[in-house]
Amino acid sequence: MPSSSKVNEPGPGKIWLVLIPSEEHPPGLYLELTLDEIPNFTTRPLKFLRYLGDAILGQEGFVSGQEDQPTGDGDTLVDRAVYMFTTNVGTWDSTVQCSNQS
Repeated sequence: MPSSSKVNEPGPGKIWLVLIPSEEHPPGLYLELTLDEIPNFTTRPLKFLRYLGDAILGQEGFVSGQEDQPTGDGDTLVDRAVYMFTTNVGTWDSTVQCSNQS
């Protein structure tokens, strides 16, 4: 459960990275990240968000802001924003198997 007071938006000093959207339970599966902590990991925060989506879902993709505009790797993050990770094949496909399974 997110620590923000509203379920439909991040709390102050936080952002959401939506990995798998859901109409039944908006916003779906997402990561809530603290803006103050992200510079400890990277100087390119949007590229970091893309890396997280790629690593967690196992599919390459891109990150877009609230207007579904693709964002550049060097752009800065906006407080309380919701970012969407979209795979290069569209929505996340749960039938994709890991290539290194036995």
